[in-house]
Amino acid sequence: MNKKIILSIGLPIKIRNAIGKTAIIELNAGHFVVCKYQNNISVYLNDAKLKKWYPVSLYKRLVYMLKIWLT
Repeated sequence: MNKKIILSIGLPIKIRNAIGKTAIIELNAGHFVVCKYQNNISVYLNDAKLKKWYPVSLYKRLVYMLKIWLT
């Protein structure tokens, strides 16, 4: 998952992997971008491992794929 493209789509964004685990990328109280996994574990976006994760929303997934294709 390209983190720069995810940030350009807009926050918060709900993402999912192939196994079915979900996470939310959002701003926390300190205005840092964090990734909250299913069990409420917050990780800074730079430290998150998001290989093969995709947006849950069909619209945001299409926008993400289009931006990947254009870059």
